[in-house]
Amino acid sequence: MNSKVYMIASNCVIVNGAKKSILLDLQREKYYELTEVLTSILSKKFFKSWDNLNNQEEEFLKFLIEEEVLVLIPESTIEMFPTLDTSYHSSASVSNFIIELSLLNIEYSNRILKDLNTLGCVHLEVRVCEDISFIQLLDYLALIKDTTIEIVDIFLPFIQGKIENIEKLKVHASEVRWIYIYSAPIKDLATLNKKRISNTLYIKQNIDASLCGNISPFYFSINIATFNESKSYNSCLNCKISVDRNGKIKNCPSMNFDYGSIEADNLSKIILNKKYIKYQSIKKDDIKVCKDCEYRYICTDCRAFIEDPQDLKSKPLKCKYNPYTGVWEK
Repeated sequence: MNSKVYMIASNCVIVNGAKKSILLDLQREKYYELTEVLTSILSKKFFKSWDNLNNQEEEFLKFLIEEEVLVLIPESTIEMFPTLDTSYHSSASVSNFIIELSLLNIEYSNRILKDLNTLGCVHLEVRVCEDISFIQLLDYLALIKDTTIEIVDIFLPFIQGKIENIEKLKVHASEVRWIYIYSAPIKDLATLNKKRISNTLYIKQNIDASLCGNISPFYFSINIATFNESKSYNSCLNCKISVDRNGKIKNCPSMNFDYGSIEADNLSKIILNKKYIKYQSIKKDDIKVCKDCEYRYICTDCRAFIEDPQDLKSKPLKCKYNPYTGVWEK
């Protein structure tokens, strides 16, 4: 008679930290904190039973069975459940592009978008500066129709965030995914967001580059693509390039250095720069403190704000989590 054993599903992985461990469900985009005993049990390739657990731990294992995270299978079929392939592949040289759309950058729209098309870019984030009219934005978005860009997120100033304008964006650019209306009045935020149309969010902040780099569970990205990318590359800067409002080409607009100007250089040339390549290769397993954190493969990493600017592998400045105590500081 073929005995049965328990094993965690192939799309689930355990990540160990200095103090705690977590179980990631990369398909359902969830994570669970584990006790030391549960980590020891679930880290095995398979197990037939469990002993010496307290009531809470037993109930948790039963819950994992209900969630199909922990599965019961015939022992003879174990080899039919391969381990997760964590290799990362991208067909695009640049997959993400951020532009602070200013009067200067508008002049080079055709050249920039042609370059992005050659590089295979699929995601565009447009941060509309206040000197750009809504008509100019629509004209800019019209240029992406025949490119590789599939997803567009837009940051629009509150003065232009009228409902009729938002509707026009959705009609004229089917690629638009999210619209963020920035610099919205604080006193009206709750009302605006309650009545908002779909995929539109009003925020009080300006799109100041200094706001970049905040780290909290709110920003965790739990999926196979992010997990695999974080294992091999920087989770924020890999395959990303940007142009700030002054036309400076950077890894991201928050960086305090650039690789040149869009007036004189093209993106295809910049991505070959050794410094650009170096930044996108700094992964979480290389970064001080982060390498000991259980959340490292689902967390973003901003190299624009780090604790020691002289050390490229320094901990993110705005991270308030201590993996050695397991506590989020205020």
